[in-house]
Amino acid sequence: MFHNGIIKILDFGLCKYMGTDESRIDLTSLGVGTYWYLPPETFNEYSPQISPKVDIWSAGVTFYEMLYGKKPYGNGISQEKIFNNGIILNAKKV
Repeated sequence: MFHNGIIKILDFGLCKYMGTDESRIDLTSLGVGTYWYLPPETFNEYSPQISPKVDIWSAGVTFYEMLYGKKPYGNGISQEKIFNNGIILNAKKV
């Protein structure tokens, strides 16, 4: 997004619940986002783990892609195959 001469990066994969006794950050739904840039812990079917580390992972994937011209996991594979085959969930090394 470009606003008042400033470029801002937006991400709609997370939401924050407010106005209740507890505030927590959750995925809007499992598998939301661009799969190539989500860390393995966000694909946990029963309890996706969300923290600021998600953004660090995404930045690392982006940096890798800038250096090598391809994604470190699931390059050339559809998001459906990434999700159904557990490509990111089983990512252990580049």
